Parts: sequence; C-alpha cells; structure tokens
Amino acid sequence: MPYGLRPVHGAIGNLHPVEYPVADSYAGNIFSGDFVERLVNGTVQRQETTTGLSPVGSHPTLGIATGFRYVDASGTPQWSNYYPASGGTDIFVTVHEDPDQIYLIQSDGNTTSADVGDNATVAGFAASAGSTATGNSGAYLSHSTIGQGALTLRIVGIPEDGSNENLTADKNVLVKILPAVLQGVLSDQIP
Repeated sequence: MPYGLRPVHGAIGNLHPVEYPVADSYAGNIFSGDFVERLVNGTVQRQETTTGLSPVGSHPTLGIATGFRYVDASGTPQWSNYYPASGGTDIFVTVHEDPDQIYLIQSDGNTTSADVGDNATVAGFAASAGSTATGNSGAYLSHSTIGQGALTLRIVGIPEDGSNENLTADKNVLVKILPAVLQGVLSDQIP
C-alpha cells in the first residue's frame, strides 16, 4: 500500500521541519507524505495533480507534509498523521522543505540499482488518494516514467534490508525532490 514520501535523512544541521498554517475548515484531506503548496495568503494546502509532475506555476511545491495539529469542532486540540476535510480550526501542518532531504517512497514496479541517478514522476495525487485509517498519502513512484527527463524525483538509492531489494513490485526507493519542483524554497538554498 502506498504511503507517500517519508523523510529519512537530510543535510546535517537542517533536519527540522517547519510548521505552516492551513486555512480554517480547509475542505480537503491532507495526508502525511503528501506534496503541499503555499498560497499567496501564506496558508498551505495539499498539492493535487493527475500528471505526477509538480504544477510549477503560481503555487509551486513547498515540501512534504508529515503531521498536523488543529482544534476539532468540539474545541479539542488534535495531533494527527492527517487532516480530515473541514475538520477544524487553528490548523497547522508540519512540512519538510529542505532541498537536500532524502525520502523513502514506494515504487509500483521493479526499480533497481540500475535506476539510481534517473528521474521519475509521482502518481496517486488524486484528492481521494490516502488512508484515513493510517493517515498515509496514496502517492507513489511511477516506475514506468523512469528516465532522464525533467521530472519530479531523482532516485538516489534502493534500501537493502534482505527483502526489499528482491521485490519485483512495491519496492521502497530512496529519492530527492528535484530542485525545479521545490520552487517554494529560496533559490539561494537550492544547490
């Protein structure tokens, strides 16, 4: 089952995510592992696309959501792996925005060490993609898109744990978000 992007390690000294506000009563689910974008009013929302490419237009990718806090309709503070649509007020999302961050993501194919250094897109961006039971995103690496083009992710490794490297599908892959996708980060921070 896909789980979106999970931060595993980043640049020394810059491992801490940042909290951003979400508009009160935001109408969509946001899951841990989802791409998020910052709007002109300073709030953050889930980034959706059906192409797997980040919409690098007026709302470029800010980073990856990893947790939420909000006040529910009864006035009770909540901490969660996902934000339920129209679920509350005083909403904040924790975002990993470091351009050097390494993430773990599930591939839908037999991604191997021969693919390290290549780029790929992400699928599973649809508004309904994600699990309210686990709080995990439904995004995954689209194996069929692996190549050298200007895509969304760069494959940087295949974790070897005795079984992952032997899978032919649903393999875990280490990736970085390409700098052209992380347009929300200050340009002087992008290598």
